[in-house]
Formats: sequence, structure tokens, C-alpha cells
Amino acid sequence: MTSKRSVFLRGMRDGLPVGAGYLAVSFAFGLAARRLGFTTLAASLMSFTNLTSAGQFAGAELIATGTTVIELALTQLVVNARYFLMSCSLSQRLDQQTGFLQRALMGWGISDEIFALSQAYPMPLSPLYTYGLMAICIPCWTLGTLLGASLGAVLSQSMMNALGIALYAMLTAAIVPHSRQDKTIRLIIVVSMSTSGLAAILPMLRDMPGGLRIVLLTVVITSLTAWRFPLKEEQP
Repeated sequence: MTSKRSVFLRGMRDGLPVGAGYLAVSFAFGLAARRLGFTTLAASLMSFTNLTSAGQFAGAELIATGTTVIELALTQLVVNARYFLMSCSLSQRLDQQTGFLQRALMGWGISDEIFALSQAYPMPLSPLYTYGLMAICIPCWTLGTLLGASLGAVLSQSMMNALGIALYAMLTAAIVPHSRQDKTIRLIIVVSMSTSGLAAILPMLRDMPGGLRIVLLTVVITSLTAWRFPLKEEQP
């Protein structure tokens, strides 16, 4: 029987590559936040409490322009709405005895990469595995921001843009191994990429906020996939 300690340590081990990537991406955010007028402490606290790259970049720009709290909250709701879907998906993989506080802590620490790794964990998903991922990813995300904000405007804009690509590389690394083993996942990836590209150019969809468009596509594609390729429930 797998011990609780080994499950937590497995999460930390699996989180190391993601944490390394987070250092680069959050470093770029730290640079951007400092250029927008944030102090090193403010930028670091934002990363520690949020763990969302798109939301943080959008939020920092809005705060710098003097937007209202309501506008900021609505923007964050749209940009980060996908995390509702991710949390709901992971909740279906947990043991029914998992308490509310454990679920809430997992929901707070969800990111795209943490979700992908937690989703790949055998059922039932242990909260300790996700906690292990968070124990690596959150400090790395915060540390990267701290380092970036401390350096200020030393690096060029082109270097900052290059560092931002690391986020997409991490997500690709999380899904490619599983796509090699399952043709259904390969099909979903191709369909998702194709529809996302079309949504970016179609008149009605391209004018939507990016976060809302992602949520809409996610709901449609996952619903069709669940209907067309249902999975048998695994027994604990």
C-alpha cells in the first residue's frame, strides 16, 4: 500500500520540471510588473496568492492603468474561468470522503500544468499528490517573480517575450506523453488546436475575451468528447 509520504514526494518529484519552467515564466512577469510600477514585494505577493500567468499579466496592466475593482474582478473572472472547469473535473477523481477544506486547498492551487499532472494520476486522486505539486510549483512561481522584479528593467523586451514561450512548452510536455498512448487524446488535441485557430479568426468568436473563448471551446469540446468517447469509471 502506498504511504501518504510517498504520494506527497511523488507529487514533488513530478512537479520539478514544471517548477523549473515556472521560474522562467514568472521571471518575465516580475520584470513586467516592475516596469508597470509594482514594488518587488507587491509583485511577489501577487504570484504567491494567484498562480495564474494570464490573469496576473492582465491584472497588473489593469491596476497600472487605474481601473476600478469591479472591472478588475470581472476581467479575472473571465480570464480564469477555466479553473472552475478544471476543479470540477478533478473533484470527480477524488475519493468521496475527501473533505471540503482539502478540496478548497486543491482548487486554490490549480494551474494548467498542475491540473494536467493531477488528471493523469490514477484514480482515486490523492490530495497529497496535488499538494506535492503545489509545494514545488508555488514557491518556484513566487521565486521567479521575486528575481524578475528585483532585476527590474535589465533585460530587453525580446528576451521577456522569449521567456513567455516557456509556458506553452510546459503544457505541451504535460500532454504529449499521454497522447502517444491514447489515440482519442491525439484526436482531441488536433480538434482543440483546429477549433481554437478558427475561433481566433471567425467574426463572432474573435471579438470575445480570450479567457471566455477558451471556456466556451472547452465546454463544447469536452462535452462532445464525453458523449462520443465515454470512459468507464475506474474502481479504487
